[in-house]
Amino acid sequence: MKIIASTVFTLLATLAIQSHAKPYNFSPPTINTSMAEQNVQHPITAIGQAVFRNGVKIPAYSISVPMGTDENDSPHLPTENCSITKCFFNMDVDPKLAEQFTVYHIADTTEWILAPRSFTRIKAAIGANGNTAVLMTTADQKSNLSLYVVPACVSCALDAASIFFPEAAKENKKQFDHVYSGTNVPLKIVRLNKHTAYYQYQLAAQYVTDGVAKFNMEGDTAFQQLSMSLSPPQKPLARLMLNFFSLTHPN
Repeated sequence: MKIIASTVFTLLATLAIQSHAKPYNFSPPTINTSMAEQNVQHPITAIGQAVFRNGVKIPAYSISVPMGTDENDSPHLPTENCSITKCFFNMDVDPKLAEQFTVYHIADTTEWILAPRSFTRIKAAIGANGNTAVLMTTADQKSNLSLYVVPACVSCALDAASIFFPEAAKENKKQFDHVYSGTNVPLKIVRLNKHTAYYQYQLAAQYVTDGVAKFNMEGDTAFQQLSMSLSPPQKPLARLMLNFFSLTHPN
């Protein structure tokens, strides 16, 4: 199992530092491994049911994700068991939409993801610095979600946050003399508060991408981001996915 720390950045297309004053390049995330390789790298274990505020229950699973640069990293056993400890989430889920979802926990971490059940392809990695990247897609890879979390790496957080937060861009230039000249496609940003930005963009021949980014160098986690590209029939799921991310990833 050959997993290296740079995989964390590859999954989200270009989160590594690029040349000075070039545009940030959004690109469609892809999974190149086979299902057989996926089953070895990311074994999935049922851990019970997640319970939501209005009583709705959704099947929950644990995903093993390789950590660091150890090529022999063995599968990580589930560290959550919803049959023993109630996996409660303080938000409502429409019962009519609940049957379209699965809840995932990344073993040995605090990461939870609410994903459409049709997202059966998975590629994920946790770097030696703790950076976590998870990519999930449909079988045809036309719909997807990407999770990226930076606990403490300053350069990683500033670089990823700089396209959403002007203060991060200013600090990125000050500390690392790096600045993006813009983005390769138009990026719409709505600042919810000092630490949270919702955004949207669309790549050619792709579904619209919606996402939320959280940046707080004074918080427990420096940068957190969830992006999703959903087919039109799945669009009603986006709000719940974003709400779940905000609930499980506070500023």
